[in-house]
Amino acid sequence: MRLQHYLGGLENLGPVNFFDKKVFMAEWEKRIFGIHTVMMAESTHLD
Repeated sequence: MRLQHYLGGLENLGPVNFFDKKVFMAEWEKRIFGIHTVMMAESTHLD
C-alpha cells in the first residue's frame, strides 16, 4: 500500500502505519520529479 493513498490518520480510521518510507516507488518517478524541478527553476515566466 502506498503511503500517499492511506488516509487512516486523517479520517479517524486509526493510526497511520509508516511501513513504506519511500518517496518514489520507481526510479523513473525520481527522474521525472528532477526534470520538472529543473524546468520550473529555469522558467522565466514564473518570476
